[in-house]
Amino acid sequence: MTEHVRVTGWAVLGKLPGDKEDYRPLLGGSAPGVVERGWAGVPSTPQLGARPGPGQLPWVTFLPGGTGAGRWLAVTVVDTVEDRDAVGRQNTETRYLEVPFAELTRLGAGYQALHQAVPPVSEFAELGSADPVDLSLPGPSLAGTLTKDLEDPERYDRAARMAALLLDGSLMIALADRDELPLDRRLAQFDQVLGLLPFGLRAAVSLASWHDGTRAAFRLAFGKFPTRRQAVAENGGAIPEPTGELATRYLSDLREYRQQLGAERIIEHLARHRCALPADGAADEPVIMPEAASQEAAEILMSLASPMLVVDAVRRGSPSVERVRNVRAHASGQLDQASVDELDAYLLRRTDAQSVQAAHVGWGSHSARVAARVALEPAAPGRSRRQEVRRLYEYARIHQQGDEFLAELAAGRTFSGDAISPGNVAVLLATVVDPVHGELPSLRSVLLEDPIVPRSLLRLSLRQAGDRPWEGWLSWLDPGAVDAPPWLGRYLPLATWRGGRIPLPPRGAGEGPDLALIAACVLRDSPFAALAEEWWPALLRLVSPSPDGDHGDPGHKALEDFLRQPDGPARDPATAIRLDTLRLCLRQRPLYYPFGAGAPACLEYLDLLWNLWLTSTASIDVPELAARLLRLPKGADPLSEASVTLLRALVIDDRIPLTVPLAAEIAQFLAAAPGLADDSRLPDEWWIRVERLRPDVRTAAHRLRMAVRRAEADPGAADLVEIAVLGARAIIGGRIAGDIALIIGPWLAERPPAVRAAILQLMESVLTVDGAERNRSWDDYMSDLAERLAEPGPRGGLRRRWRSAGQ
Repeated sequence: MTEHVRVTGWAVLGKLPGDKEDYRPLLGGSAPGVVERGWAGVPSTPQLGARPGPGQLPWVTFLPGGTGAGRWLAVTVVDTVEDRDAVGRQNTETRYLEVPFAELTRLGAGYQALHQAVPPVSEFAELGSADPVDLSLPGPSLAGTLTKDLEDPERYDRAARMAALLLDGSLMIALADRDELPLDRRLAQFDQVLGLLPFGLRAAVSLASWHDGTRAAFRLAFGKFPTRRQAVAENGGAIPEPTGELATRYLSDLREYRQQLGAERIIEHLARHRCALPADGAADEPVIMPEAASQEAAEILMSLASPMLVVDAVRRGSPSVERVRNVRAHASGQLDQASVDELDAYLLRRTDAQSVQAAHVGWGSHSARVAARVALEPAAPGRSRRQEVRRLYEYARIHQQGDEFLAELAAGRTFSGDAISPGNVAVLLATVVDPVHGELPSLRSVLLEDPIVPRSLLRLSLRQAGDRPWEGWLSWLDPGAVDAPPWLGRYLPLATWRGGRIPLPPRGAGEGPDLALIAACVLRDSPFAALAEEWWPALLRLVSPSPDGDHGDPGHKALEDFLRQPDGPARDPATAIRLDTLRLCLRQRPLYYPFGAGAPACLEYLDLLWNLWLTSTASIDVPELAARLLRLPKGADPLSEASVTLLRALVIDDRIPLTVPLAAEIAQFLAAAPGLADDSRLPDEWWIRVERLRPDVRTAAHRLRMAVRRAEADPGAADLVEIAVLGARAIIGGRIAGDIALIIGPWLAERPPAVRAAILQLMESVLTVDGAERNRSWDDYMSDLAERLAEPGPRGGLRRRWRSAGQ
């Protein structure tokens, strides 16, 4: 079987008949620089008319070029033609073709086949300079041909020596004048020597069927005059041993593996490794083999007997896809399952065409599980984990292993063993699975072992549109099946529920998350009344501080999701206070307290709420829940009638114990709304109760203002000592004289002179005792205050005392 390969550039160089000019391009392809490169492929100057010998025409050279995907192998054929030039000398003509290296690797074509495919001169004569040229190359039969050629141990050893020498540098096969070695036999030797090196190394090896030393050196050539850097192998005679460590080891491995595995295995193995070496570009120096290419070649050969070398390279992060692909396809029987899984994981992580093809070709019974674990790994930049799950799940489906893939995905472990949260696992499963009753038995079996992922799947379904969105997953899980575990059996009433009230499943170990999820499913499309009175104690247990289950479980989260929605299905007062109680237990804001209404509506709500809490059979921390009521919704006015009514009820209503935590919450509320400190809607009794637990809830100035108001309202009950003490403490707290005068001035002006003097004297006394350590001139302050109050005050004594303290 032959295949047609289009060359990327071509040229014909020579003379026209009777031409007096020098050699020049006669025809050329369209590729830029192709003519200049054509001259580089000519190894020597033909000595026409000389006697026949090893340097007679035709000559053939092979010169690699280009980089990356644009690599080529240039084939240059120099031969005589019948025409003669103006002085009667026979003309030569050079045919130069650049063959895509990717096509050579695809076909595995050898040097003999390349030479035979070059069209004769007569065909080129009919072409225009821009016409395409195709080569007819045989299919991949090189390995079989080489096996026959190298069956002889001596011939194998000669080729092995020369192959090893090429890893050290360049090599000339010396030909004497008497040597008669036809071109086809020289090219056969090229195939034999390169057949004992990885095929991809041809991207770094230049060859010439003859070289006389007058032009640039080739890495492997027949000739008479080697350079000082070239090793020399006599044609049919002695071949030196390599001296470099790597080349010596390579030759030793070639000999050892022939004894262990046979030449055919070696040749086939090396022929499969067709990626260009060196991988990063063509060699700039035609004589010296790049160290990276030599090292790669040695590792490729060693991996024939030791495929674990490739597994180790995968673990180090430095393999080539081709090496992994070849070991996976041809040597997996020599590896344990864990090592095969490493190779599979490497191929499955990559998305290039070569890796994808290799992953499918090497797909085995374990591959679906490996693919699922790889899909759970952090995605590469530019991709998401969901995309990876879809991509790899499709691989498994192609190989009829979708169920196995999903079962492993549900286990939630990456290839390296890291655990993935059940919630994330559920999201990924929902990305690719549309459950149908009776399908995916392996996945169902895994999910029945641990309820967390199934609960997460049901919770996710609640976010979908439509009626009863959870029904698909629940039907697939089949809570009525004989193999349904106890946790799944709790969902049987939900699976058969078609509206109305739903019975409460019997109590059992670990029931909490399932009850919460069932309740969330019912409330998703039904009023709260669907959960009969019997559900209320169970719901309170679920949301209480020590619930029967974990609040982080998907079942509880689903109930929280529902309760967080601003538009619940029920609005009657009894339902409203129950829903808000559940919200408060879960540290959510109440949604039904009438923040926009007046005091009567607020008191009605609170009265129902307090009675519900006090009559509840579940353990409720009443002060704590009451404190959470103060966390107002966004936009609520803390000075509104509704807010003040709530504050009053929390302190004055004896059904709510005023504890230290509740007082702390009230203090925090007041700090955010300082206007309440002077609000007359909060009576003295209210402040007295709060300040027993939080004395700092008001400043002295605020308390002074309230004391003055009481005195104004009932002069006979005025507490002069309290007013004086609070006035002094307001001064100590940083209030200026003008502020204090504004607070007490109008009231004090109506008092008799003796009362005014007594109050100022008391203030002086408090300042002397409580303010003695302050760096401040209280006597000057009191003088200023007295002047503002139109009262002279006891200035001198204060001034003397502060001066004696060093102020």
